Amino acid sequence: MELFNLINGETVNTGTFITDVLFAVCAVILFGELKPSAKAIAINALEVLLVYALENALWLILDLMLGLANTSAPSYWALFGALAIYALTQRRLTFTDRLVRFSTFGTSFMITVSITGIFGAAVPVIQRFSFWYAIPSVLSYVMMLTFAIVLRVFSIAHFHFVPSNFVGLIVATDIFGVAAAQSFILFMTDFKNLQGYSYASNVLGQVNHSASLVNLLVDASFLLLILFSYIMFYVLAKEHEQRAELLITQKSESDAEAMMGVTYSMNENLREMRHELKNHDAYMASLLEAGEYDKLRVFFEDCQAINYDILHYVSCGNPLVDAVVNAKMSLARSKGVEVQTMLAVPEVLPFSEAAVFSLVANLLDNAIEGTLASAAPQGPIHLTIRPAGGYYVFSVSNPCNPKKVRRNDEGALLTSKGNGQLHGYGTKVIAGIAERYSGVARFKTKGTTFEADVMLAAARAE
Repeated sequence: MELFNLINGETVNTGTFITDVLFAVCAVILFGELKPSAKAIAINALEVLLVYALENALWLILDLMLGLANTSAPSYWALFGALAIYALTQRRLTFTDRLVRFSTFGTSFMITVSITGIFGAAVPVIQRFSFWYAIPSVLSYVMMLTFAIVLRVFSIAHFHFVPSNFVGLIVATDIFGVAAAQSFILFMTDFKNLQGYSYASNVLGQVNHSASLVNLLVDASFLLLILFSYIMFYVLAKEHEQRAELLITQKSESDAEAMMGVTYSMNENLREMRHELKNHDAYMASLLEAGEYDKLRVFFEDCQAINYDILHYVSCGNPLVDAVVNAKMSLARSKGVEVQTMLAVPEVLPFSEAAVFSLVANLLDNAIEGTLASAAPQGPIHLTIRPAGGYYVFSVSNPCNPKKVRRNDEGALLTSKGNGQLHGYGTKVIAGIAERYSGVARFKTKGTTFEADVMLAAARAE
């Protein structure tokens, strides 16, 4: 409402105006794309103005519809509504990151409001100064900015493996903290005071010094608890991320060793084949000349069975794709699983070798696992890599048991492994690679077939 008062030339509550604008600034610090350039700063300033205008617009709408309060200060609903809308527009951030920042900042703001309202009664010595009313406000401004900056610095934006139970724990801590911190003020003031945050004058007349001091200590304790909990959440999430990266690195090294083994074995077998071909040709020629066709047929079938793995390998022209696909095909055959491929791949793909290796290896690992977990495999694994417009499409389909294909609340796949340390990491790695190259990863089940489709934009390749 202060924005409309300002536009109409009416009296403006300075404290409310500053708090509203600062809340918008904190929103941009929390979720905005901050860059050290004049253009980026100008965009951020515009976003601050838009968030501030949205706060006031939401307050006007809520006041007209519900009559939430008689003060000119926007309610929590309007402030948090504007913050939530702005957060939802920042799609470059993960939903988990936005949820945790929103929850923690919202909690800290509400506790800060409580501290501001009772600070004068709890610390009456400041009332000796003529400007004492400004002290709690300045304190709240500092705390708001501090929390926004801390949440920005200790961000989980680049973490791909944050466990859902970590997120649930920090959100639950936020809810408990704000409920406990506000409980005292709920009993000591009228309910209407909860609709706005400028209720210092109301509280001062209703709560004595001792009660205010106790409430101040409680609020400050929970504010520190929330701050400490978030930093611990960040530390634990970072450690979990590092463990995940270590496990993935170990898996990659294991895959690389397997690829080297398959390549070495093939080369040895090819050398042996070249040595034996002359003898085989001479023997088959003698059988053919003697008319011993049954012996010739048996000998040919024996040779074909012996040389099956050597004769049935991928050679698409891309050494890296050949190596990883042949290694995984060898692994699949050792488990009784057939892999069929259709690869239209250039000698050099416009992506990092690490990304291609990780993507193809994880796609085939998931397919092999899904096939083995299905009750009755009804067909082979199909791998397709092909260009499509400005993208490269990596598609894998495999037999599956639909009952074992599980997803979490965000729609992400969960592993079907009984004890997998890399719990769901394979699909997260795949999704992360797709995001890095401005693409998309989609996983779906059609009857008893599981399909994974990944598109990577060649124009955005590293």
